[in-house]
Amino acid sequence: MLGIAETSISGSIPSTIGNLKKLQTLSIYTSLLSGPIPIEIGDCTELENIYLYENSLSGSVPSSLQRLKNLKNLLLWQNSLVGVIPPELGNCLQLVLIDISMNSLTGVILVTFGKLGSLQEL
Repeated sequence: MLGIAETSISGSIPSTIGNLKKLQTLSIYTSLLSGPIPIEIGDCTELENIYLYENSLSGSVPSSLQRLKNLKNLLLWQNSLVGVIPPELGNCLQLVLIDISMNSLTGVILVTFGKLGSLQEL
């Protein structure tokens, strides 16, 4: 677990986050993070929980999240994310909770979300 929640940590998430192959929980919320979510996050294939809410993250939700087959919780609310919700999220079949509210995402609720049989909250 990498937990740096409710701090004044600032800056961006480094692309080297992808080197943390055994990381199961990424918890950096209610902080001062900015910049994009690096695509290398998809290399953390053991990730089960991503808690990056209440920051100033920008850019799009990376489609590389589809490689996170164990992902259960994805909380990205209250950031500055833009673009469409990547349809590849429908490949994360273990997802139980997705909260991407309070961003500037566009598009529709994805048909691929119909494959998420474990999803309890969207």
